[in-house]
Order: sequence, then structure tokens, then C-alpha cells
Amino acid sequence: MSHPPAAVLDGGSYEIRAGLAGDDNPRYVAPNCTARPKQQLRVLVADEIYSIKNHAQLEISRPLERGILTHVGAQRDVFARCFGKIGTEPRDSRCFVTEAVVAPPSARKAMDELLFEDFGFLGRVRAPAPVCAAVAAQEVLRDRARHAASIHGGKDAIKNPPLPPEI
Repeated sequence: MSHPPAAVLDGGSYEIRAGLAGDDNPRYVAPNCTARPKQQLRVLVADEIYSIKNHAQLEISRPLERGILTHVGAQRDVFARCFGKIGTEPRDSRCFVTEAVVAPPSARKAMDELLFEDFGFLGRVRAPAPVCAAVAAQEVLRDRARHAASIHGGKDAIKNPPLPPEI
């Protein structure tokens, strides 16, 4: 039985990027927040805040502070919008989530409860955001070295091109 591609969630304190495993770029990028216009009851989630011209009239709630989950309800709303935009059904797939390097166990537990109990994911992989960035940078360096070799007839342009060690 094959499963649909895993959902990939890179949530930062300011912005969330969501997509599916195998995509080169995120399918959905939006502010990682909820907002309520003053003197109104409706709540705007993620990219819905762009519908308000005067952002000074918004009371903004950010689910992450310095990369650590502090407001689970707001994060639940943002994730629900993300899954709708990228076209995935959480109950049928797995999830890859980035987190802060120094995330305390309580924040990790809250994120797990959100993913498994609220959304019903089948499984989850968690990785520190800087590690993901390092892997991406390593791929860029390898691509540059391959490109330089192809320009010079298959011979290395530099005798020993500087490549990062395997991560």
C-alpha cells in the first residue's frame, strides 16, 4: 500500500512554508499568525490578513516565539489552512516538521499532540531547521562543482573543489 507524499512544514516565527515531499519549492508560503481586526469577532488566518489594508487595525497572535511553539490554538488554525492549500489529507499521510534547535520537551510534546491528536497524521519526522538549511547548502555546492566540471569538458575547473563533508 503506497501512501501519499508526506506534508513538509517549515514553520518559522514569522512565516510558514508548506509543501509536499519531493517538491522543489514550497506550495504555500504565508505569515505564521492569526489576526483579529479590532472591534470584530472574525479571525483571519495566515494569508487572509492580506485582505486588510490597514494592518494597524489588527491584533496579531503568533504561534511561535523564537521558533518555539507557545500558542497551540493559533498554530492549529495556520496548519489547517496550510493543509487545505497544499491539498493533503493529514489522516492519510505523514509529516516532516522543522523545529528550533533548543525546543524544550514541552514544546515538542505540544507539537506532537497537535499533529497526532488534532490532525491524525500517521507519522512524523522532526528536524532542526538549521540542519535542513545545511543540507540544502551542501546540495547547492555540489551542483556548482558539477556545473564547473561540465563547463571544462568533464575535468575539474579546480583541482580539488571545496565540497562540504557528507551530513
